[in-house]
Amino acid sequence: MEKFELFKQIKNALSALSQQEVKTPLSFFFRVVFYLSVMVIVAIVWGRPEMQRLVFLTGVGVIGLVVLAVIVFGWYKPKNLTYGETGHRAEAKLAFGTEKRELTSAEISSLPGSGKPLELPTGGESS
Repeated sequence: MEKFELFKQIKNALSALSQQEVKTPLSFFFRVVFYLSVMVIVAIVWGRPEMQRLVFLTGVGVIGLVVLAVIVFGWYKPKNLTYGETGHRAEAKLAFGTEKRELTSAEISSLPGSGKPLELPTGGESS
């Protein structure tokens, strides 16, 4: 029974880390920096002592490149940095000819969005 509880806790931790986010380039960059930071910390804590400095410097360098990419992307295409799936699909309707007129910003904001999914009850609970 104890192994089952441990498995359940690991599963809950992994599902919390892998929850779906709004699909924008900015959320992708945040997720990349988070996972890269975790990998660097794990490699420094449990890695070989002679590799710790190299791992740290490489991690800092890659995070710096990601920050630079966000800055460049934000400078040239600021709208696309936080532009989500709903807005893209609304504009694509016009470009593909399936929408006969251009949508106003009020109409686009009233379209259903794609946010984080609600957490489902665990352990066989039902409401």
